[in-house]
Amino acid sequence: MAKHVEKYEAIFSAVAFAEMNEHETALELSGLDCGMRKKVADLKQYLQRVFAATAFTDVGCSDMALEMLKDPENRVLNTRSFHRFLEEVGLQGVRFQYVVARI
Repeated sequence: MAKHVEKYEAIFSAVAFAEMNEHETALELSGLDCGMRKKVADLKQYLQRVFAATAFTDVGCSDMALEMLKDPENRVLNTRSFHRFLEEVGLQGVRFQYVVARI
């Protein structure tokens, strides 16, 4: 059990560094091996697509939301990406923070 606690402590301390854009330090602190880093990166991309799709659904753009949920490798090449959308509306480079609240 102590081993799991140490692992979670390392991951949570790495999160603090990641939030300060110190990604390399965060990866070192987390103790994740290369295979696990890929899984974390894939999970991050998936969650970004889910939150983006939620935003599009909230404004009534369900077709765009469905496109956002598709696997990027299976998308049609002319489909706009979330980053492209942010660029078009002038929000490129703006940091977003997604919050999920249970009501």
